[in-house]
Amino acid sequence: MANIIQKLIDCGQPFDAIRLVFAFELPDRFPPVPILRAYLHLTFFESKEICSAGGLTIEKEYKVTDTKLDPLVAVLKCGTQARL
Repeated sequence: MANIIQKLIDCGQPFDAIRLVFAFELPDRFPPVPILRAYLHLTFFESKEICSAGGLTIEKEYKVTDTKLDPLVAVLKCGTQARL
């Protein structure tokens, strides 16, 4: 099961990985907070790339907002469900 969880983390599916971590009681092997922190770091990096592409239009501003806020909401929801 550990291999599957690691593969989910590597493929960018941290929420599915965390669900499995708690389903199989493995939070000591796969601490959820660093997984979620890495996911947020990646999404913030992606939003910076969009901004640095130049020509910030209204559409790009909405996309940047979505790429920053949607992951935050998802992490908060996951943290609430996992009681972190």
